[in-house]
Amino acid sequence: MTTPEAPAQAPPPPPPPKSALFDAIDKNETEKALELLKTREHAKERDASGMSVLASAAYRGNLKLVEKAIELGCDVNEKTDDNLFTPLMFAALSGKQDVCRFLMDSGARMYCVNGIGKTASELAAFVGNHECVAIINNHISIDLVEEFLRPKINGEYVGEERYPDELLEFIHSLCGSHEVHPVKIIFRFSQYSDSLKYKKKQWLGEG
Repeated sequence: MTTPEAPAQAPPPPPPPKSALFDAIDKNETEKALELLKTREHAKERDASGMSVLASAAYRGNLKLVEKAIELGCDVNEKTDDNLFTPLMFAALSGKQDVCRFLMDSGARMYCVNGIGKTASELAAFVGNHECVAIINNHISIDLVEEFLRPKINGEYVGEERYPDELLEFIHSLCGSHEVHPVKIIFRFSQYSDSLKYKKKQWLGEG
């Protein structure tokens, strides 16, 4: 007696093709992606997995595309439908320090949790991206640094001296760094040519 053969199973359908925009993002073809990302409608696109333009750009660590997506109105705290990941979580998992910092400065919430209750900082720590952990946990917005460096009254700067953007960015980078050893801090100062010129503004309490 012969055993009847099992009916042949149809092969699974091929995945839907990526849009030109997401294909360019995945390949880090920045200029091509920027050409395709010009309107709010483009910024609302999602790939087959439901990932947004901003989340995909954050995962790839492409700061220019992240900036453009936010400029076009992408929600910096939007979560994916399946695992509830935010753009900050993707950047943290990928170890993209500059993207983490920019997302935080743009309003990303460090306390958002994903589908298993983990924050971006916890995800970064799990995969060993400790610089991203420091950036997220110690975040001070550049606006807050500017309030100290260049205080305003009624929208007008006060004080006799106007401090440059380079000093603002340098202090902001120090505030977001996990480097606390004095030698490492001195080394950072040695890389900034005007560190002595503006020393009174770089040490709190002597402003």
